Amino acid sequence: MVLLAVAVGVVTVGLLTAPPRPQDRTKIIAAQLRCPVCQSESVLDSPSETAREMRELIASQVAEGRTDQEIIDYFVARYGTWILLDPPPSPSTLPLLVAPAIVVAVGLWLIRGRIRPRRARRVASPR
Repeated sequence: MVLLAVAVGVVTVGLLTAPPRPQDRTKIIAAQLRCPVCQSESVLDSPSETAREMRELIASQVAEGRTDQEIIDYFVARYGTWILLDPPPSPSTLPLLVAPAIVVAVGLWLIRGRIRPRRARRVASPR
């Protein structure tokens, strides 16, 4: 029984620490890139011909031995950071990151302002 547990542990550790297969790397990279045709879908999910060609290009670059970052940099050099589905934060994207918090804060402030006067009127009016 102990031997079986050790064998299962070794296999599990081997599977978890093994480098991803080329097909898996291709899918991981394609999932990070925006389809230039569909724009709202990743290259992995898009059925367009352009996305198919990009997946093939990613697969060939993986087969050549390029790193994930080198492949992503290749597409960023050609399309700009727009091609990334999750672009890194930058000064130009800061308003997009801060705007939802500001809208929520203003909404809460307005709600608070409408609730507070009603309570004051109820307490002040004699019956």
